[in-house]
Amino acid sequence: MTEFEPLTLDDLRKCTTHLVEFYSDDIKASFVDEFVQFKAILEAAQDRTITHMSALLKLDGGQLQKTFPNVAIAVGIYFTIPANNCQGKMSFFNIITREILYMEHHE
Repeated sequence: MTEFEPLTLDDLRKCTTHLVEFYSDDIKASFVDEFVQFKAILEAAQDRTITHMSALLKLDGGQLQKTFPNVAIAVGIYFTIPANNCQGKMSFFNIITREILYMEHHE
């Protein structure tokens, strides 16, 4: 299972902001607030896997995709990134964190 790491609200906002900056052609700045709200839905469901995120976005004809369009785009980006280990257990937040660290060291 691909589970989220516990992040403070400030860290979550920082990570999502960096993701927006890195994928500025694909993800809008509203992603930051969208993901904070979407994370609350995931916590209520107690299933924080990327597969569950994708399933939630597709429920009821994709109603949540309309509410959280940038989250849907970010999930799509996640699914296009090749796994870097045999088990494919890299979390969505691990990818965001790695993107941030890469950007910070290459600025």
